[in-house]
Amino acid sequence: MFRRNILAFSTTPVLVLLVCASFHFARPQVESTKPDYLNPQLPVERRVADLLCRMTLEEKIAQTRALWKQNQLIMDAKGNFSPEKAETVLKNGIGEITRASEQKGPRESAEFTNAIPKFLAVHTRLGIPAIVHEESLHGFVAPGATSFPQAIALGEAVRVAKMADVVILAIGANEQTSREAWADNHLGDRDSLDLVGKQNELVKAVAATGKPTGVPA
Repeated sequence: MFRRNILAFSTTPVLVLLVCASFHFARPQVESTKPDYLNPQLPVERRVADLLCRMTLEEKIAQTRALWKQNQLIMDAKGNFSPEKAETVLKNGIGEITRASEQKGPRESAEFTNAIPKFLAVHTRLGIPAIVHEESLHGFVAPGATSFPQAIALGEAVRVAKMADVVILAIGANEQTSREAWADNHLGDRDSLDLVGKQNELVKAVAATGKPTGVPA
């Protein structure tokens, strides 16, 4: 009688433990339906490792590519984003969309730019967003956009150079006046090696300060 009581009592915790174990291991199975790379609560390293393991070779190569002059491949005849064309061109994703504002005003550019990540999130296998590359030194670079005064205008450059220990002088041309005629609206080659506008005078004035000066390539 005493032996039967011990056996009956000792089996009770075992049954309880089995039930708890089943419940404990059932919860992670529900949570694991969300991939690690989409979980903002996890460390970045773990999310990146999980994403790389899931990506195909084609998807990895797509992340090294950008669309620039080929942006028309994902546009309709009016220049709007075309989901139908993007189904083919962006099926594996894309790393970067370059100069999305070209030949678009601010509103059209915003609509085009916003449509791309929404498409990638829904219509690609992994939903990886793309980087949008634009120029905005002193205002958004798009037809009809506002250009604001630069933080240090040309008129202030020499005064600031005199106060500085070292000068970094950024000079050059834009896509219309560059010697590399890659722009559709390029103005043609020039018959002089002079810099565009008043940049020659700027360089001479900064050099006259006697301060060490560097020009980024």
